[in-house]
Amino acid sequence: MQKIKIGIRVLIFSLVAILCFSPFAWKKIFRIQAVEFVEITEDTVWSEDKVVDGMISISDGSTLTIEKGVEILFKKNSRIIVERGLFLVRGTKKEPVLFDSEDEESGYSVMINSGGGGDIRNADIKNGGNVVSLIANNSLMQSAYGAEYIGAISVYNGGWLQVEGCSFYNNKVAVSLKNAYGDRVSVSRSSFYDNSQYDVYNNSSISKGEAIFDYNWWDSSSGPKEDKISGSIRFDYWAKSGDFKDPVIIIPGILGSQKKDGQWQVDLIFHTYDNFYNAFVKDGYVPELDLFTFPYEWRDSNIENAELLASKIEEIKEIANWPKVDIVAHSMGGILSREYIESDYYQEDVDQLITLGTPHLGAPKSYLSYESGNFSLGYTNILTRYVFKQEAEEGGYDNLFDYIHGRPIDSIQELLPVYDYIFDKDTEMTRTYPDNYPQNEFLENLNSLEMTEKLRKVEFSKIVGSVGGSESTLSGFNVINEDFGEYWEHGYPQGIEVYPLSKNGVIFDYGDETVPLISAKSEDIFSDYLIELESSHGGLSTDAQKDVLELLTGERPVEEVRNSLVENILIVSVYSPVDVQVIDPDGKVIGKDFEMGEAVNEIEGAYYTGFDTENEFVTIPNPKDGEYKIRTQGTGNGNYRIESVLISENDENPLGADESMVVFEGETQVGQIEEGSVDVSGNEVLEKESDIIPPTISISSPEDQDYLNTGNLEISFNVEDNVSITENILQEIKLDNEIFTEEELELPMMLLGEHELKVTAKDMAENEAVETVTFNLKTNIESLIENIDYYYDNDLIDKKSTKRFIENHLRQIKKLIDHKEKVLNHFKFHRKYKKRLERVFDRIINKRIDLLIKHLNRQSEKEKINFFVIERLIEGLEHVRQ
Repeated sequence: MQKIKIGIRVLIFSLVAILCFSPFAWKKIFRIQAVEFVEITEDTVWSEDKVVDGMISISDGSTLTIEKGVEILFKKNSRIIVERGLFLVRGTKKEPVLFDSEDEESGYSVMINSGGGGDIRNADIKNGGNVVSLIANNSLMQSAYGAEYIGAISVYNGGWLQVEGCSFYNNKVAVSLKNAYGDRVSVSRSSFYDNSQYDVYNNSSISKGEAIFDYNWWDSSSGPKEDKISGSIRFDYWAKSGDFKDPVIIIPGILGSQKKDGQWQVDLIFHTYDNFYNAFVKDGYVPELDLFTFPYEWRDSNIENAELLASKIEEIKEIANWPKVDIVAHSMGGILSREYIESDYYQEDVDQLITLGTPHLGAPKSYLSYESGNFSLGYTNILTRYVFKQEAEEGGYDNLFDYIHGRPIDSIQELLPVYDYIFDKDTEMTRTYPDNYPQNEFLENLNSLEMTEKLRKVEFSKIVGSVGGSESTLSGFNVINEDFGEYWEHGYPQGIEVYPLSKNGVIFDYGDETVPLISAKSEDIFSDYLIELESSHGGLSTDAQKDVLELLTGERPVEEVRNSLVENILIVSVYSPVDVQVIDPDGKVIGKDFEMGEAVNEIEGAYYTGFDTENEFVTIPNPKDGEYKIRTQGTGNGNYRIESVLISENDENPLGADESMVVFEGETQVGQIEEGSVDVSGNEVLEKESDIIPPTISISSPEDQDYLNTGNLEISFNVEDNVSITENILQEIKLDNEIFTEEELELPMMLLGEHELKVTAKDMAENEAVETVTFNLKTNIESLIENIDYYYDNDLIDKKSTKRFIENHLRQIKKLIDHKEKVLNHFKFHRKYKKRLERVFDRIINKRIDLLIKHLNRQSEKEKINFFVIERLIEGLEHVRQ
């Protein structure tokens, strides 16, 4: 009888334990409960802290999502039961989700049953789980018959679970598996420590598959402790320390990679990423172990480079013996990274993607290059122009446009904006993309909803720059439609080639001086974080280093690395058949060692392509003032050219930078060595004691002659120099000793009589040339009549009735003048009578003129005619007075 009583007690206790701590639908058995029951039957998001008091069931295919930084506090014996739904936790490294219990003795559990699933990312899970002992009592003894192990996270009967980046600590049982299918359970890149009973308790059979627990920290460098694991799980690989982190790849943008000794390396010219890279090293990352760069051929398509990135990530995973990497990508590097993550061959091996100044919607500057081969805007663009110019010429292309489209340089097309950025001056309307735009199908596809949803697989952060207010960044164009042949197919930004005329053709907005803020933010594309900094495009990697490291590690560094950035750069480009060597003012050498036949570089931060290349050049950042010797050695027979260009940032010119050039040309033979010198002074480079010849100026219009004051007269002249390129020659036009900036003379608006047009040109060596032309402006009654239409069309005469009145009077005066000429020239009169008749005609004509002048003065008082026009008309009438 005693045994029966004990059996009954065990059975009752077992039933209670099962009902309290298992995910069965116990609520259907007992309708009266001491705890609250809530059933979630539709998609729900918890974005604020939450207290769970009782049982919460996720069912009917619904999803419960917990957002980053949310704290969930469980009351005694509270549960979240995932029956036929989905449990998503979307914490971040910076802001993990916290699960905690107010009663450490009776911990909570998230229970995932058959038909349910859990995807938990970046959560701190503590004070959860429970151990329930099965005990039988009688008057003589107390006996324990078993225990029920409930995990803070529990998986039952075929439910699935994926956990990444979580910390399980101070739990009784961290993770429990009961009759679970092991191949549906994966926990990785997480930490287990200070759990009192088990890190993992698994009572599932091996035949149902082995649960994967690789790449975790088990509170020991030697892996899981035997007494903390029950049952079979796979843990072939584990972290060797508790502060493990994902390997990081830094990916640059356009011009951010160069070849050296046949290998691609990151930014050997501008050193944009030096501070950034060194900040990672200072924070504990080890180069080539968990800190990597991905230099690449940025001229090629991002699609091709994304495939290379996939291979690079595979290589890094093998080196680091780790399943995932973090990517930090600057500018176009972010587009490249997204192309991989959104591709069909993505291997689920990126944990975080952080983009810095990435033009997610495109960059309007690429329109200039794509439409005409123009690289006039921006500091880095000017250097790109010289690099491309050399490549185009050495490659046999006629110009940059042909090179961009003929090579082709796909990255330029793939950076064309995919939003409205062209204003049509002809229609006074902003065009709607993609109508009458150069289309960017690559970026359209990348930004489609189907593709951008794939970014939710990673923790995605955008860091953007904004500096200089609403006038800092080129964001669009005012275009006119003119026939330039193959150039400017979709519209010409008027005057774009020459500053300040180029300001008429461009539109500015907020941004980092390269990428408009609207494109970098790309607010329709999901991201976990959007951080805006007061920073330029080139300075963003330096300015964002603390934010980036905080996003990656969860800890914000106290110090940062801020060495000097490149503000000026000297580029020496070689046009065959010679090799080059440059010696700076301190005697340090970069280039080819002519005696040893090898490359040499003694100048810190300088870059030499090497001489075994089709496009040989040298760059020297922040060059010192002084003399630079440029030596050449012939590699063949024939003509050669050396261009030495100093490019300097200019904060006062939002469209570009200052550039100064010296060109050496000559004829060489194999092995022949020659030497020239340039002087660097501030933002100028001059040929050493050689440029003493001023520019030559030839004025073709206007000419030294008489002109009637009708229509517009084009100003046309040509300036050439023996050293300085045309773009670097300072030009000034003066009309009658006043500065004149228009391209045409409006003759109806000018005073009659003699005028002087003076053109001044000054080359980079301060040699000045002046050329003048004198022309005479006349009028007649026909010109006066013709000019009335000009004044009216330009809104200088406000009413058509006024225009007609003046025209009628002028035509009457013309008839009188014509009649006078006809009478006096076609009839024979006695000289005395003819003279008298002429005076009669003159009085009549002049009286008409006086009446019209009187009327014009009255119109001036009524402000119906522009006062300046009245002056021109009265001056003309006085000129035709008889």
